[in-house]
Amino acid sequence: MSFQPPSPTTPHTPQHLHALLQAGTSPLAHFLHQQRHTPAPPSTTVNLPAFMQGAAEAKPQAPLRLGCLSYLNALPILFEVEQGIAEGSQCLWGTPTQLNAAMKANELDITLVSSIEYLRHKEEWLLLENLSISSFAPVGSVVWIADRPCPSFTEALGAFEHFAVSSSSATSVALFQVLAHELAGRNLEPQLVSCNPHEPRQALAHHGNVLAIGDDALRLRHEGLRHSDQCFDLAELWAALTGGAPFVFGVWVARKSWAQANPNLLAQVQQHLQQQAQRVRTEPAWRQALQRHLQSQGHVGTALLETYWTEALNYELSPAHLQALDRFEALLQRHGLLHTLASPMAMAEG
Repeated sequence: MSFQPPSPTTPHTPQHLHALLQAGTSPLAHFLHQQRHTPAPPSTTVNLPAFMQGAAEAKPQAPLRLGCLSYLNALPILFEVEQGIAEGSQCLWGTPTQLNAAMKANELDITLVSSIEYLRHKEEWLLLENLSISSFAPVGSVVWIADRPCPSFTEALGAFEHFAVSSSSATSVALFQVLAHELAGRNLEPQLVSCNPHEPRQALAHHGNVLAIGDDALRLRHEGLRHSDQCFDLAELWAALTGGAPFVFGVWVARKSWAQANPNLLAQVQQHLQQQAQRVRTEPAWRQALQRHLQSQGHVGTALLETYWTEALNYELSPAHLQALDRFEALLQRHGLLHTLASPMAMAEG
């Protein structure tokens, strides 16, 4: 049995995203069923937004379309996802930029999106409660790597004219630019070059530096960097800039129009995702079974996954997270990045 969600190696424009839709039971759900796992924790309370309270459940016009991030950081939350949502619902697996594009094209109803995209679409998208992909630093999977030793992030930036960034990222590229403005007074946008997200080592060799994210960043660091390479963790830099605030990389959202028509289904999905986040914290045996399975399929080792899921990542969306998200929005606005930041996919290939 192998976990193989649709590969993110090939870019997908919104009109091609439907080819990735999968209905029925995923390999992940089937694997978990085979493990005879223990029941999920007791249900958490789900509070519907005020504008939805008392709304009648309308018959859905189409199956729920759920966006699923195909990265290890979201995997514990999405494990067995089909069993937590309505029968016949469809799951779309993709990278952050693919899910962002699908949500903006109204091809999804609920999904994990990059936090910068949520900030751009707050009027249209409803934020799900107490769910995020965050870190109190360091996160380990959003790192800028330079091919030479430098005593500081500021000095490292000064050593390069161009900066290779992952084409799968949205928020991470924005965070990289915010940190460059705030810590080094430097505008990087004209100097950003998009690179293949699955070949960060190649980009590092070609450009001398790379912003690597997600599983590819974890794998690059797991396989080992050269002694001369310098690695800067962006969540750690954010914490230093903000006095220890978490950084919110992604949030779960629903289209407001869909949510208002389907409040009960929204509550069901939100409750399931919250339960899965709780399991990551409270069920080590369940967590370790998943880690062993992933290691057997060629992913990073169980020890790294355990540290990643339980120490590096945080799945909450507390008042502290929301305040940090507000601060990120303010900094994006200060530097003219909130609505003008180019998508990595639109940047020139280098």
